[in-house]
Amino acid sequence: MSNFDALLQAAKADPDSVDFTDLRMAYADSSQYDPYRSSAEHYIAICELLKSGEIESAKDRVIQSLNGHYLDIQMHVLASEIYEMLGDEQRARHHARFAVKLLGSICRSGNGKTPETAFQVIDLAEEYAIMSMLNLECVSQELRRQGDHYSDVFRVRLADGSETLIYFNVDLLVRVWRERGDGEIP
Repeated sequence: MSNFDALLQAAKADPDSVDFTDLRMAYADSSQYDPYRSSAEHYIAICELLKSGEIESAKDRVIQSLNGHYLDIQMHVLASEIYEMLGDEQRARHHARFAVKLLGSICRSGNGKTPETAFQVIDLAEEYAIMSMLNLECVSQELRRQGDHYSDVFRVRLADGSETLIYFNVDLLVRVWRERGDGEIP
């Protein structure tokens, strides 16, 4: 069993028993790591199922998605909401706690205000989860290099209509991009 698998198994049993930064970094070092994985299709399908009142089917789809990638913050948020609808408070709390622990790990990595204090993310979905949590609307995005480090820089609109920049350290994603030979990095 890999370090990631052991940490994930422990976190599934009790989210408070694991350091979620260690968990996220173990995932990034594992053979299962795919920073470009997207759950967008699952997310849209689950939302459609919920709109049509098919809560059990939505639950099955969210479980399927989490079985593919258990560190997906948005799926844990959906799972928590679905279990709440089904009256399963224990599972709702588990998934809510898992999402909070994942978000907390990212937020403790920096404040996102500069390249030096960028949020450390392990996949693209974490960027959007943080922006959603902070109620930020994406206006534009660009990849920037500063020395040996890469940042995804988002121009975001705040609730009051003003705009600012938010930085995400994407060194781990760039490493995988290069290893795969997916093209030139600026």
